[in-house]
Amino acid sequence: MSDFSQLALEASVPSEVMQLLSEFEVATFARCCTSHAESEDMITQLCADSGLVEHPSKLLARASLRLLLSRCRAAEALPSLEQQSTLPSPASLPTPTLPPSTPTTPASSGWQESWPAKLSPEKTAALRRRFEEDYPTELLDSESFPSARLLALTSKMISDREIRWLPWKFRLSSKSQEDSMLLRPKKQPRLSELSDLLLDDAPTREIHDGPASYAFISQMLSLASTSIALCQGAHLGALKMYNKKFLQLCFTKYEPASNLRGPTSLEAQAADKRSWEILSDLVNQHSWKLDDALHEVSEVRSDLASLLAPRPHVSKRMLEGQDQWRFRPNGRGRGAQQTGRGGKGRDGKGNPTERLERGGKGKTSQKGGDKNGQAPQGKWLSTIFMEGKKHTLCMRYQSGQCKDPTSCRYVHKCEAEVVDETSLCVSAVARAIEEHRFDFSTCLSLLEESFSSQAASALKDPAVTQSDAYFNLGAFGFNDGRRCGVFQRTEQFSDIARFLNAFLRLQFPSASWTSVCVSHNVRTLLHTDAGNEVGSFNHSISLGNFSGGEIWITPALHGSAVLVPPPTGPETSAAVVFPASRNKKEVLVERLQGMQMGGGLSLSLSAAHSPSLDRRYESYNSSSVSRGMGLQSFWVLGALVVDVVVALGCQPSDLVEVIPAAGNVEYLTGGCGHEWEATSSGNRTASLAPLSVKASVPGDLLTDLQVAGQIGDPLYELNFLNSSIWSEQTWTFSTNFSVNTRLFASGSRLQLVFDGIKMGAVIRVNGKTLGTATSQFMRYTFDLKREDLRAANGANRLEVAFDSSIPVGGRFMACSGGWDWAPYTKTSQDGVKTFSYGIWKHVYLIYTPAGSASITHVVPHVFFKGMYPTEALVDGQHAGFTVKVKVFLSAPAAANGTLTLLPSWRPTVSSRRISIPAGSSNHTLEVVANATDIKLWWPIGMGEQHLYQLGVQFKGDDLTGSTQTTRQIGFRYFALVTGNDTDPAYVARASTEEGTESQGMYFRINGAAFWSKGANVIPMEELEGRMLGKAHRVMVRSAAEGGMNTLRVWGGGIFLPDEFYDACDELGVVVFHDMMYAQRGHAPERTPVQDAELRHQVRRLSSHPSIVIWDGCNECTVTMGSPTEIYATFVMSVVAEEDSSRSIWPSCPAFGWSTGVHKLDSAPNGNVLTTPGKAETIEVHGYYQHGDGFPTMNGEIKMHPFKANLPIKVSTDPTGLDRRSIFASEFGAVVMSSFESMAPTLAPEHWGLHAGQPSDTCKRDVRDHNQCQGSNVMAQRNYPCDNLINAYFGDHSESYFNKTGEGIFKQQLYQCMLSQALILKADIETRRSANQFGCLVWQLNEIWPTGGWGSLEYGTPVKGQVLGGRWKPLHYFFRRSVFSDIMATCGRDGQCYVKNDSPWPFQGRCNVMALCFGDGRRMPLHGLDLDLMQGPGVKELFKVDIQNMSGTDYMLLSECSTNIKDDRRRQIVTAFGASEGNVVSFNEILMARPADLRLPTAKVSAVVATSPNDDGSIDIVLTADKTVLFLTLTTLAHGRFSDNAFAMSPGIGKVQFIPFGALDRTLLQSSLRLEHLQPYQSWQGGEHIYV
Repeated sequence: MSDFSQLALEASVPSEVMQLLSEFEVATFARCCTSHAESEDMITQLCADSGLVEHPSKLLARASLRLLLSRCRAAEALPSLEQQSTLPSPASLPTPTLPPSTPTTPASSGWQESWPAKLSPEKTAALRRRFEEDYPTELLDSESFPSARLLALTSKMISDREIRWLPWKFRLSSKSQEDSMLLRPKKQPRLSELSDLLLDDAPTREIHDGPASYAFISQMLSLASTSIALCQGAHLGALKMYNKKFLQLCFTKYEPASNLRGPTSLEAQAADKRSWEILSDLVNQHSWKLDDALHEVSEVRSDLASLLAPRPHVSKRMLEGQDQWRFRPNGRGRGAQQTGRGGKGRDGKGNPTERLERGGKGKTSQKGGDKNGQAPQGKWLSTIFMEGKKHTLCMRYQSGQCKDPTSCRYVHKCEAEVVDETSLCVSAVARAIEEHRFDFSTCLSLLEESFSSQAASALKDPAVTQSDAYFNLGAFGFNDGRRCGVFQRTEQFSDIARFLNAFLRLQFPSASWTSVCVSHNVRTLLHTDAGNEVGSFNHSISLGNFSGGEIWITPALHGSAVLVPPPTGPETSAAVVFPASRNKKEVLVERLQGMQMGGGLSLSLSAAHSPSLDRRYESYNSSSVSRGMGLQSFWVLGALVVDVVVALGCQPSDLVEVIPAAGNVEYLTGGCGHEWEATSSGNRTASLAPLSVKASVPGDLLTDLQVAGQIGDPLYELNFLNSSIWSEQTWTFSTNFSVNTRLFASGSRLQLVFDGIKMGAVIRVNGKTLGTATSQFMRYTFDLKREDLRAANGANRLEVAFDSSIPVGGRFMACSGGWDWAPYTKTSQDGVKTFSYGIWKHVYLIYTPAGSASITHVVPHVFFKGMYPTEALVDGQHAGFTVKVKVFLSAPAAANGTLTLLPSWRPTVSSRRISIPAGSSNHTLEVVANATDIKLWWPIGMGEQHLYQLGVQFKGDDLTGSTQTTRQIGFRYFALVTGNDTDPAYVARASTEEGTESQGMYFRINGAAFWSKGANVIPMEELEGRMLGKAHRVMVRSAAEGGMNTLRVWGGGIFLPDEFYDACDELGVVVFHDMMYAQRGHAPERTPVQDAELRHQVRRLSSHPSIVIWDGCNECTVTMGSPTEIYATFVMSVVAEEDSSRSIWPSCPAFGWSTGVHKLDSAPNGNVLTTPGKAETIEVHGYYQHGDGFPTMNGEIKMHPFKANLPIKVSTDPTGLDRRSIFASEFGAVVMSSFESMAPTLAPEHWGLHAGQPSDTCKRDVRDHNQCQGSNVMAQRNYPCDNLINAYFGDHSESYFNKTGEGIFKQQLYQCMLSQALILKADIETRRSANQFGCLVWQLNEIWPTGGWGSLEYGTPVKGQVLGGRWKPLHYFFRRSVFSDIMATCGRDGQCYVKNDSPWPFQGRCNVMALCFGDGRRMPLHGLDLDLMQGPGVKELFKVDIQNMSGTDYMLLSECSTNIKDDRRRQIVTAFGASEGNVVSFNEILMARPADLRLPTAKVSAVVATSPNDDGSIDIVLTADKTVLFLTLTTLAHGRFSDNAFAMSPGIGKVQFIPFGALDRTLLQSSLRLEHLQPYQSWQGGEHIYV
């Protein structure tokens, strides 16, 4: 539809008239008349020619044509004909496309006003979708979304490329516009004014004079910012920077004695208008970008400060008798006049000749006020005593605005005696931040000073009985996310908020938060923290000077409290209240909790979780209740924990590594206001002109090019092969930054740090080369010299120039550019495939003051002190642990100081006096963890995951501040076992031997052997700009909830983000970790870069208790005397030197070691590492079920049929730890993904397994992937699935696979995914019947939305994808039975077994039933009462009688339940069709392949509940009229189902949808899709079922 047709449609022009206007365009129609009289004649003629003769129709047509003509002229920036004929001169005309800022007298008809046309609903929706993609954390509701008129004005302004001020009277939200339209008086319907009834008058708001309202002005600014950002006029961050500066200046507090005030509403409006006039001049006249202009006005120029400068206050005498609201009486207080409580004063203290006056608890005549009993107003200091006289301080001098004492009548002296080099007064809080003083005593004193005087005005909370002080800072989210925002005090107390944010991060480095709560003398009643995320933890810290107290916790809302004994003995230190083991608590939100301290002064910090601001998946049911916090003087600070940190200071919210600790850190990444640009060199040969696009850091080039519209989605169709724009020219990433000259003082050091650069690049600052980056896995640190830097604001230019000619030795993600589950590209470097590149991690500046040092790494190694255990250790009854902490320091000059360890599990600290040289050094300290002070860390399903904080502090002798950082550790003892350690004689002998045995391979942790079950992890992304820390967390949780306890980080990928390892620590998933070597051009070389890379990554990750094994590489058998011996002599030797606390392994798979490790646990012993030439196989990779039958980049081109392993063959051989065993660290089957995942990356005409295109011509290459010629899109999507479908669903002709369309593609993908699930279910059940103690499936996740090997789909939440990965049917099989520790299954001839692979004995029962397909009956076959010994490897065989039954008419069901109620050692499964109670596994067992089953034709429907359950899940009620098998639910909503791909008998059942974050019920309901086996059994297919 053309613009003219759209305008005509909006003006309601009749169709009869539109036929006469078919040849017109906006420009021609706008100019068809030159006067109002001509327009009336034209309208009359058009109505006559169209045949409109009835009077009402004719009037409506005339009015609509007038409206159309007006809007066309407005669109062409022409004045209204009515105004042109009535107004005296063109100079008095309003701006054509933007209404005037001052009220004007309207014409007789509002249609004559020259407003731009409103945007169509489709365009508005598109702008909104783009905005939500660009700014996913921004909330757009009816109160924050701009009105249609405001959006139209903004869109016109941006499209005209002429920046103008948007008048405040037109800044309405969509809700305000709707409300104003409802309140408008109705016009009297007279025919003579019928056109007036059709008018579209623009609603406006009145701007009243008077004191400025923070909420009102904030809304004015944010509506304009949102509107401009929606129209892509500027980045929202730059607009918010302007808003923040405006509000800060507008609402600066002034002392009453200064007789100054801030601007009124109209004065603020005038200041905003003038500021935008400056902005428009920079943009329109000088060709600045609006982002740059906003930075100029906000941060560089002083115009805003001048426009919003304080005004003289009108005296009270002039206002007597009017406007009494301006001078409200003071509230009731505790002073003599009861006019206010006052603050903590200093009257009567200090130097008698020069002391500060302040109201409050001073030694004055009246308590709670000043010496006259009056409460002070605010906390600003306004007067000072000097030489016996009282003087008034200059408050403009405090903020650095007044610098001339000769012309100022106020005293130029700071509120606090702290002045920096620029003569600006610096608060104590700011100084503490700059000096990095985040110790407990500093925190306590700053809280007292910052908040005690504000207690009287604190907001009441229904849970609080005393309102002395209760404050919230940061963000809030209530009513399930419907009410979100930022607490008003956040801006008011921004300095202390930044301090508290940093302080809490040191105490809880793996946590994050959205808000901070501070309270003083608060006693809470019994209440529920409804705003906290279920299943999250409350983190609590206490400090101060008090004694006694008690904490109690109970596991349920109405349960009986379990009292925790109070600490013994008083504490007098202001820095530590309780012994450290009781100083920090982590309490699950679902538990009741209470606290009662003794007398004295105390500060307590507690953290909880806000659900509405979080996108993490949590599955717990919980509520939090606390009670009894009443003290003489008690402070509480709380932080709501989520994954996305609301930056109270400037810190990135995602993919943040543990960085070096130093005096000050400034991030140069996009989230902190730094704009990056990527600029290309151009290439005339390739016809590529130079190009510049906005870049993201962290990020990658291809993602930036896609966002800029230069390329399409790289994963769509074959876009990843069209590489000239990124591969045939060089690209440079650049930004500007400033240097804080006060922090970079004499003797201090400034360093530039890159946490990750991919791939070869040259780094320059102000044109000077600092160095070259050649490894994606390195942290690069460069010293910056004063003489190379510029002092002006933003004057320093940082450039990272990528150059493919720089040799990098394969030190980047090996799967870049292709693997047999990743897209193959045409780009390469030194013969190695490549793909995207960029600055993929954060960039920051580190300021280290003179006399101090930065802490670059803290490497804690945990060693068990006892003998080798073969039985599970018990808390409090073992030998304890020693923690050896190696601290790496880097100093600008030689210094002396004290290095201190601050362990949270014991009351004492460990300190040492040290001398450090200039440059790098390291020191090792030890601290003991006694069994009585700690609890053990266990894998999931074996116990809880107790974690402890380990603080490290360095304080130079000449500094008041210190450098501090924290790591989180857990206490566990892990052993990679290769001998029979159930034999005491072997243990005694092996305790003095080295190398590896060859009996088998299994794991022990804390003395308990366990079955390792899990998967291999590949990178979640090849396009690093899409990478999300939250997605990694959800992926790990999906693994844990899928029954897995082990993940192997594959060596052809990357060292993963911290969020992955943190989630493994918290959830109890052990990590088997390759070094990043995978052959194929990515083999190691003994170079300084690779040496440094290995050391950095081991040091970075050593604190994580989940990492239990380091190994050298993927599939690179290490043989001494061959090229692969470098893995022993270099790679693993460096790793062993850096970390002797973990088991090490040559490669994956491997035969083990000859020397260099302790035989019992495979930990390094300090000797030379060597491997055996030949040994028994104890670890394997395979079997792999590849796909073939169609020419693709992988697999055999010809079809190789195989038989379905149904039913399985059960091994009857004995099993146990004392017998030979195998560890399978890789095996798998190929698979595609769901239609929802794959369809967005394919054109609809290619929706089919063979894409409906001619096949490619592919040549088999056994050494690498196939070489294919052609354009078939499915040939590039890894393996085909033809042979799998034929094996399980019967032979299909080639025409079946060549079919395309939505229906057939869904059928093909369902068959492919179910085939993979059945293959691996049978494979693992067969393995479990034998003696295998490790089953790690290849693979867990996918790297793109297509064919691969994973049980989770591509997990980046772009179109069609689910955060962290949608669960495939196989993953539900894992959860339901395959990875259950207790599982029963049956095979050929009714041979069955039940297996206990848990480390605990099992008492319970397993029942085997037959599900008859015809009528859905369940027929009991066998029941078995069990009393099994502790596992793993305990098997009991039994048989069921199925001789007279046909496997095509039934399936077996096995259900195992524990006899112990609430057995916390067992993972209870929630399986559809399972019994109520303690079910630990529910297995659906096919006795024939799907193609042969005789299933009835069935209909299935689903209904989504109207509201969610208390735990955040939502019910889905299913109805089936006949038996259905493998009923599979799929949705676009982010989350998983409680069960899926299951059998359902006729009737009604229920499953739950469990969201990964906030529930989107509308999306769930609209996109929910049901499939089941019967319609897909034959290749012709059947009718598809939708909900």
